[in-house]
Amino acid sequence: QKLTTKLVVGYNDEEEEDGRGAVDDLTRVDLSASYVLNDHVELFGRIENLLDSDYQQIFGYGTPERSGYFGARYRF
Repeated sequence: QKLTTKLVVGYNDEEEEDGRGAVDDLTRVDLSASYVLNDHVELFGRIENLLDSDYQQIFGYGTPERSGYFGARYRF
């Protein structure tokens, strides 16, 4: 299997107010993939918050916008 992909959809319902404010409901989508080139090299990457949702997990603390990461692994 050369290509592996993963799609994660997370949902958190609105949270009760704790005196500072309530946290709205949120849906976050993350996508990751890896590709094996040969016995030694694998390429990988991921995109977090694929839909660029504006949300807070904790009231008053923002979260990153869409973020992407990539890299390579070498095995010997």
